[in-house]
Amino acid sequence: MKRILILGGGFGGLATAHRLKQKLAADDEVVLVDQRAYFMVGFRKTWALVGVSPLEAGQRPLDRLTQIGVQVIRDSVTAIDPKARTAEVGDRRIEADAVVVASAPNLRPRPCQACNSTPTTYTIPRKSLAPHRPSGNFAVADY
Repeated sequence: MKRILILGGGFGGLATAHRLKQKLAADDEVVLVDQRAYFMVGFRKTWALVGVSPLEAGQRPLDRLTQIGVQVIRDSVTAIDPKARTAEVGDRRIEADAVVVASAPNLRPRPCQACNSTPTTYTIPRKSLAPHRPSGNFAVADY
């Protein structure tokens, strides 16, 4: 039995969870971690801004993933160890055979204690990284 740990319950995390449950053996474990209890459909934010519908209309509970066999943990990820394939989630350490980081960038990163400074966050269009990353954006924190 394998365990795949997905960190993030946005578009990337949901798509990954769905696809893994389709492709992996039935007894393989897929665990998704997000601090929110819901997924927010992105375009609904615009509709809320212009008064077409409330934000809540675009929210879907992450717990619905349990219907397809995904374990959902609602907590914060405080550390990731890629070599050990582990993540600190709340007050526990979760080990996995693979870790997928599908979280949104933190636009207000905390200061680095070891660096004694606050990072600057850059958003880089993925099309500039073509052909490897054809769409979307990602963020890099630079200390």
